[in-house]
Amino acid sequence: MHEKEIEIRWRDVDAFRHVNNAVYLTYLEEARDEWLEGVLGRDSENLWDFVLARIAIDYRSELTQEDDVVVARCGLEAIGTSSFRTKEQ
Repeated sequence: MHEKEIEIRWRDVDAFRHVNNAVYLTYLEEARDEWLEGVLGRDSENLWDFVLARIAIDYRSELTQEDDVVVARCGLEAIGTSSFRTKEQ
């Protein structure tokens, strides 16, 4: 499982001083992009040749800017005939 530490930025926080729920998708995207680069190689022609078909998030707890960093994880869960599924947290 690939891990990426991401600094919680001021712009990630909403008026209630919590990380906005949509920003979690950005954190996962950053980890996924870095994982794909590591698996396929930075110069791969197929690096960005994919479609993200589905994503679901189960929110477990809130994040605030005072948490400073979040660790996003991404790894391969399953390979199909024309697709693959990742597990991200």
